Amino acid sequence: MLIPAKAKYFLCELSYRVGALCVFLQVYPAVAQAAESPSVAPAPDEEIVVRADPSALREIDREVYLVRDTPLAQTKAALEVIQNLPSVTVDATGQLRLLGSNSVQILIDGRAVSNAGTVLNSLQASQIERVEIITNPSAKFSAYGSAGIINIVLRRTFKNGLTGSSLLGIGNFDHVTGRVAPTWKEGPWSVSLSSVATSSSSSISSQLNRTANSGNLPLDRDEQTRGRGDSRTFSAGLQIGFEPSSQKRYSLNASASRNDGGSDQLITVASARVGPTSFIENRSANSRIDSKNFSVERKVNGDKEGEELRVSASLNYYLISTNAAYLDILPNQSQFFATDLNIRQRSAAASLDYERPLSTKSKLSVGLEVQSENQIIADRALGFLLSGPVNIDESFSGRWFDTSVYATVQSQFGSIKILSGLRVQRRIFNFKDASEVDPVEKTLAYPSLHLERKIGKLTATFSVSERADWPSIGQFIPYRRVTGPTTVDSGNVLLEPERSRGIEIGARFSLLEQQVGLTLYDRRKKNVREPFISVDQNGDILSSPINVGDRSSRGGQVSIRGRFTSKIGYSASAWFAGAVFDRLDGSSVIRAKAKEYGGNAQLEYTEGKQGDKGFGQATLNVRYQGPSQFLQSRTEGILAVDLAATKYLTDRLSLVAAFNRLIGNRKITTDRNAASFVERITSNVNGPLIRLSLVYNLGK
Repeated sequence: MLIPAKAKYFLCELSYRVGALCVFLQVYPAVAQAAESPSVAPAPDEEIVVRADPSALREIDREVYLVRDTPLAQTKAALEVIQNLPSVTVDATGQLRLLGSNSVQILIDGRAVSNAGTVLNSLQASQIERVEIITNPSAKFSAYGSAGIINIVLRRTFKNGLTGSSLLGIGNFDHVTGRVAPTWKEGPWSVSLSSVATSSSSSISSQLNRTANSGNLPLDRDEQTRGRGDSRTFSAGLQIGFEPSSQKRYSLNASASRNDGGSDQLITVASARVGPTSFIENRSANSRIDSKNFSVERKVNGDKEGEELRVSASLNYYLISTNAAYLDILPNQSQFFATDLNIRQRSAAASLDYERPLSTKSKLSVGLEVQSENQIIADRALGFLLSGPVNIDESFSGRWFDTSVYATVQSQFGSIKILSGLRVQRRIFNFKDASEVDPVEKTLAYPSLHLERKIGKLTATFSVSERADWPSIGQFIPYRRVTGPTTVDSGNVLLEPERSRGIEIGARFSLLEQQVGLTLYDRRKKNVREPFISVDQNGDILSSPINVGDRSSRGGQVSIRGRFTSKIGYSASAWFAGAVFDRLDGSSVIRAKAKEYGGNAQLEYTEGKQGDKGFGQATLNVRYQGPSQFLQSRTEGILAVDLAATKYLTDRLSLVAAFNRLIGNRKITTDRNAASFVERITSNVNGPLIRLSLVYNLGK
């Protein structure tokens, strides 16, 4: 395939709210061929996640990846699929990052979910039709999340009759999992059910080393922790669809999940507060997370091709209940104290989206979205800390109400495709009267602009948008929360939303039959929100969120995808950026620089035809997220290597073997540096994890 010998890189100056910005070139990852339409399955020799053909699904403001319903996908959670996509990495703390930034918003069918971590771990990959990666969203999408959006679109189309799959899996660390996911379709009706139960246990091993570096504060502390934890999860989802005609579709989704966890730990402690001397601490903890989600949607296609009206509503309930008990066996006495935290959260949302072609090359999209969230937080702590007795029984409640309107226009100017838009959002925070926290009310505007132009076989793109990351209700808490023997948390009633501006310019092309993409980007954040660590009047470590300065990140990404042979395919992406941000050096704020980088790669071997006896597939995934540095902390990078193999024993029964965390980091290290102390926390990572699963297809 022919490509231009040179691609012109250019600079653009935009007058944008505060002043002119220097814009540089970004090149989007390439888009390889896959399905011809959303309802056509990808070829069987492609990997689990395949890039959608631009003529089928790709839009000017997002990259689209199809997910195949394979035995391997039926054994994986949604998070395990998403973390291997270009632009996405997972840091050492388990947070998703998009081009290095962790302020990512997760959407399910375009709707926000407040309990994203729970959803991604309970949602099976085989329930997903496609994943949309939106690094620089247009005004059509919610303005929350400064890093961008990952939109998960669930399956809507099923074969007639009874289909689906069932699964039974076992593994080391006492892992057992079972899943039943039947689907049924008859005429205009379709029903999909998925229920999953898992149970596992793991060893716990960590170290903490804290040293005072100023004054005579008794902050020195060393901990060696050994113990064991267990986890049990059950989740179920129901989807009902009714499509009386090609122009109308109604859908209902309901899901519920529960996770129960517990741990028992024995800690050897050396503390300057008691001598200094050494003693034993017994710590036991239990947690419960309940989640319930319900949504309905009505979609109507107009008489004019491309005209569509979508109305949706959702309700969500989320409960977190944790308790911990500590028994310090000191030389001459014993001290006991316990903590209990309960968070109840209810949220609701309703939206209306309307699209209408204005001409053969232009389209108007307008919409309205209303959201609300109510949260009740109850804290209790009772007993004796090393700093003295504690008796806390506090509660805090608040709610926010959000109204957004947007309009976007997609048009064609010569050979340039243009998508411009504006979203206006008004958010109101209200808190219970007894908290003495004043209401917060802000109205913000978020413009966006996306350009796309084809130059021969190369497609160039440019985009700029603004977004915001609002504080959560819990970050406004005005009282001190005891979180451990020497640590407390507190909110900040003066928090402001974190504002961000992203600029991306680029192109995608084919080189020697390999799909290649390059990306350059510039991200700037203001009112960056980070925890501030200090020592309170009791000598305890206090953490409270604050707005501190700004942070900029400028870098690029390269991705490539193709095949070595008809049986071996590959994909790889890597990103790099230079960050400039505010950092505390002792008690002084300084401007610091850091390098950010990460990436992932996948190699897949396939033999035979999927669904036939003897079909085999092996997939190797490698992921790396470099070190992350913030106001007072630095977390080391993490490397993960996973291997999975599938073999069809019959045309319905298949065996899947997965080996996770094969090599790489076996420890996660975080350093914290405050004015009065320095601290290092090291946690050992369990591995390798071995999982064997039998998958039975209910239909062909």
